Amino acid sequence: SVISLFLVICVAMMRRITNFYYRNVHDSKFNLLMYSGFLAFIVFQTFINLGMNLGVLPVTGITLPFVSYGGSSLITCMIGLALLPP
Repeated sequence: SVISLFLVICVAMMRRITNFYYRNVHDSKFNLLMYSGFLAFIVFQTFINLGMNLGVLPVTGITLPFVSYGGSSLITCMIGLALLPP
């Protein structure tokens, strides 16, 4: 269920990215970069963490976004999500 929620978040962000990509407004380019960066951040951390838990990748200290307990990781994800434009 957690993996499916991450897929829902990623699909929603990809829809927003394609929406910003096809606009011709100057502000949409900045929004496109903001969403692309945050999506890359979430996908990278999720991929690495799931790979570690499955035993496919070496163990590192990367947490699962929005799930793993850790003050700085959770705060970083929440602030990043809050800074995304509507």
